[in-house]
Amino acid sequence: MAHRVVPAAIRFAPLLALALLAAGCGKSKERELYEQREAACASVLGLTVSQARPVMLHREDIVDCPADLNRIDETDTCGGSTSGPYTEVVCRVLFLWIANDPGLCNDASGCTYGCVARVTPGDATSLDDVTICARSWLP
Repeated sequence: MAHRVVPAAIRFAPLLALALLAAGCGKSKERELYEQREAACASVLGLTVSQARPVMLHREDIVDCPADLNRIDETDTCGGSTSGPYTEVVCRVLFLWIANDPGLCNDASGCTYGCVARVTPGDATSLDDVTICARSWLP
C-alpha cells in the first residue's frame, strides 16, 4: 500500500488557524488602558496633583475632603502624622474612568474605576501644588 505524502502546509493548517485565532483574542484596548492607569496610580505618590494629572492621562478630577477618612496603609503620610488618625484635614483627589468592557466590570452596563490620591492641603489656596501623600487603586 502506497503512502500518500501530505504537504506540510495542509498538515499544519489546523494548528496555524488555531494560533491565529488565539492571537486575535488578546487584551481589549480598554483592558490595556485599565492596566496602564493602574500602574500610573502606583507611581503618583510624592508628585503634586498637577504633576499627577498627565501621568494619569487625566484632565478632570473630583475632590472631596470628608472628615471620616482612615489611613490607606503604612505608606500613607497624610494628615500630620504617620500612624493613628489624621490630625489635619485630608482630601481625596479622584481620577475616575468609566469602563464599558464587560471583562472589567461585574455590571454589563459599565462601571467606574480609578486612582484615589490623598493630599493634606494645609493653607494651600489650590490643590495643584500640594504633594500626594497616599494613593490607592479603586477597581
